[in-house]
Amino acid sequence: MLLQEKLDLSKRDEFLKEMTEDVAALILEDNYHQTLILSLMERSAIEDLDMYQSLICHLEKDPFIPLDKAVEYLPSDEEFNRRRTFKQGLTRPELSILLAYSKNGLYRHLLSSMSKDDWNFDGSDKYLKRYFPSLIQEKFEEEIMQHPLRKEITATVMSNEIMNRMGPSFLLEVSQISNAEINDVVQAYFHIVEIFGLNSFWRELEQLESKIEAKEQYEIFTELMQTIRQLTLIFLRHKNLIKDENRQDYLVHNIKNLLAAFHGHAESYSRHQHIRVKVKHLSSHTLDLLHFLPMMLELVCHHMYLQEKEDLANLIGAFFEAYTHLSLSLFNELDSHINTSSEWQRITKAGLCDELIQAQANLAWHIYKAGGFNLWSEENAHSLLQYNELVLLIQASMNGATKPDLGLLTHSTHFLRQMAH
Repeated sequence: MLLQEKLDLSKRDEFLKEMTEDVAALILEDNYHQTLILSLMERSAIEDLDMYQSLICHLEKDPFIPLDKAVEYLPSDEEFNRRRTFKQGLTRPELSILLAYSKNGLYRHLLSSMSKDDWNFDGSDKYLKRYFPSLIQEKFEEEIMQHPLRKEITATVMSNEIMNRMGPSFLLEVSQISNAEINDVVQAYFHIVEIFGLNSFWRELEQLESKIEAKEQYEIFTELMQTIRQLTLIFLRHKNLIKDENRQDYLVHNIKNLLAAFHGHAESYSRHQHIRVKVKHLSSHTLDLLHFLPMMLELVCHHMYLQEKEDLANLIGAFFEAYTHLSLSLFNELDSHINTSSEWQRITKAGLCDELIQAQANLAWHIYKAGGFNLWSEENAHSLLQYNELVLLIQASMNGATKPDLGLLTHSTHFLRQMAH
């Protein structure tokens, strides 16, 4: 800008001085996010041991900067087996190495895609601007968009964003479950964040640090990460349906309109009423809705696919009728009770949970078309008897009579799918 005479030397110095606090805030924010994700990874390091072993194998094959376990002093397969036996996870320094290599790998992958023009995500300009202090964004937006390192900056910001929010295994895991390309997973993630306004919710959660227990805050962050993983899978499954701009606008419009309608039903089912009591100023409804966001997206996509003209709010009402009368929350509790002992069991479980969301949406649709739960239940009396037996079986397994496993989740998911048809 000095060469183009848009700033002289004195104005530049004054400008830099004005931006000092803004630059410091951006650096501290990035440090905070990186520290937070490491703390969240550390909390589940034992349960995620298989996932990290798989991630290390993936990073060893990275075409840009392959990981060398010996150089980085990461565990061998024998050491992983020993830690598995003694219920020990990766240490924080080991997790830091995986996070750093994953960021570098994603950065180079995105940069390569952008350089080959194999990148068509319109929202990436927003992340380019976010790299710069607000004063530069306001006064030199055109210059930012023409920055000679704009691709490198965009790739850096997006890599940091997705890794600091979701951890290093997110992209690999979702790609394996959905059979989607990494670029598609990245774009689906950023679409989800924008559609549901999750950046503002993240900021609200960060501000709760001194107002609630750290354990409570970490639990909400973990639930948010799980919700985003489910939302991303749903988005990828409906990618062909919502990839054009008109349908994306339809999706965004309906999601925004339904947030309030959904909240009217969901508030009484919220898992976080105790947080609301402690922090009454928390304005976002997302805390109450968090558990229901995947179902909201599935119902909107379902409605769009069938090209129905009925009010979506009525469909949501049908879902909450089913949720209440059929105790659908039980399936989510069942999911949380099932432990996986291998990478493929983990992937299978995630796939079944995605099928479960589809089955519940289909069930809500049939109840809605039947004219309400009472009329639907009269037509499906025999199925309801069998369903009640399944509910008793699930409750018994969670109360310790038998141990819930993937077999029970598979049977439950398939039964619900059949009942929905």
